[in-house]
Amino acid sequence: MKNLILLLTLLITTISFAQTESQVNREETRTVEDKMEATQRIVDYENEIFRDGSIEINPEYPGGPEAVDTYLKKKIKVSKEELEKQGNKKIYAQFVIEKNGSLSDIKVLNSSSTELSEEFTKALKKMPKWKPAKQNNQIVRSSYILVFKPNTN
Repeated sequence: MKNLILLLTLLITTISFAQTESQVNREETRTVEDKMEATQRIVDYENEIFRDGSIEINPEYPGGPEAVDTYLKKKIKVSKEELEKQGNKKIYAQFVIEKNGSLSDIKVLNSSSTELSEEFTKALKKMPKWKPAKQNNQIVRSSYILVFKPNTN
């Protein structure tokens, strides 16, 4: 009788351990499969727009941020009244830097003046080309948000 109880206990322990081990193996396999699927995702380097934070080499304006600010302050000409409408608020422009360095899909955000928005957009469209972003050693399209504080002088 003792042998039978011992045998049953051993059998139950073995079966429950085998099920637990099997469940762990299935979950490990699923996790590995998920990781493989994520790394094997096909990236369309021709058309995908990469966002800041997911780019290996960010786009860059020749001369850096100071040069952008200088360029925009020279090109944006609006009346004093329009600048007063904006007050001390900064204006944001969201756009895509294409693979050739040109800008597209320009949207001006947080502007209190239609004239100021139009001038800002016009200046961005005429802006010299940027150095485009790179991902996996390939030139890619990228989105960019530019913050600008207009001259109030």
